Amino acid sequence: MQKIKLTLLLLIWCSCAFSQQLTAEEKIIFNEVAFTRKQVGEYELVHKWIIPIRYKVYGDADAFVLKTIDSTFAQIKRLTKLDISRTDDDAEVNYIFVVGKDEKERARLSKGFEKYVNSYGATLFRSNKASEIVKAETLLMSEKYNDRAAAKSAIVKNIVKSLGFFKRTKLISSSLFYEQNNGIQKISTFDSHIIAMLYHSLIRPGMDKDQVREILAGL
Repeated sequence: MQKIKLTLLLLIWCSCAFSQQLTAEEKIIFNEVAFTRKQVGEYELVHKWIIPIRYKVYGDADAFVLKTIDSTFAQIKRLTKLDISRTDDDAEVNYIFVVGKDEKERARLSKGFEKYVNSYGATLFRSNKASEIVKAETLLMSEKYNDRAAAKSAIVKNIVKSLGFFKRTKLISSSLFYEQNNGIQKISTFDSHIIAMLYHSLIRPGMDKDQVREILAGL
């Protein structure tokens, strides 16, 4: 019986150890998308959430949009182990979703936000000196919501982007991180490995590529 228990423990340990690793292809994409340069001339660094995320949706979001936002965050919560929940308390909100064109609701967004908006919206983040993300804002354009597939793709991509993935890749067209619109509506196993790795406890905000590369090599 003890040998069986030991074998099971070893299997569990091996499974956990394997889950901490990235394939060679995943490492390449991770290196492309997981580092952000906030200003010209600065190093590309890890930016990630450490504090709990409290999000609220403003504007003309319908039941489908709300369900998609909630379900995507539920998956992100499992992957990152972050404390994430929707709130109705404006005082504690640190992730703002604005849906549609209502000027009153869009006034909640930071000054200068509009210059980043494309046909589906935009996502920006704010971080402190330690490269910890402390606020995120997403604008979702409601005129695209007649096409639910396009709406879901925009929501999932913007939420994943807000985690610290502000760079794109040209290499994997089937990934959420692909630079062009590919209509991806869900987080694949490939993408989930990259998201989970950014939120590995050994990878800290403010680390550069060389520091992270050493960690990846040791996992």
